[in-house]
Amino acid sequence: MNSIHFVSPLLNHNGAIFKLWVAPKKLKGNKNTFYDTDAIIDTGATFSAIDINFADELKIPITGQRSVILADGKEYILPIYNIHVVFSTEHKVIFNSRASGMDLSSISSEDIKIGIIIGRDILSNCIFNYNGLENTFSLQF
Repeated sequence: MNSIHFVSPLLNHNGAIFKLWVAPKKLKGNKNTFYDTDAIIDTGATFSAIDINFADELKIPITGQRSVILADGKEYILPIYNIHVVFSTEHKVIFNSRASGMDLSSISSEDIKIGIIIGRDILSNCIFNYNGLENTFSLQF
């Protein structure tokens, strides 16, 4: 089992924030180009999400839509983007996701631009350990 250990000075304030890589899901045989972005883990999110502006920059096509209920209790219809999410280039830990498109600018800052929210669709494939006392978290795949 591969393990990735993160130390984050922002862990107690913002959640588990880290770098990962994203690419549009392409047809077999086509080479993917991966782009790095800041990501945050949201254990309450059923599906992962990609910032709609980031998806637009990468020219990732919308492949559908889904109805979701967000933390504010309201129902929204969101676009779906098929993407590859890479946690570690060293271990080649790649997940496919049908990520919901959202404006993530409200959870970004000047220093951190969140491009991806990692939800339970990906977390269900790994062990997530959150250690608030030591300001660390780890993922095992």
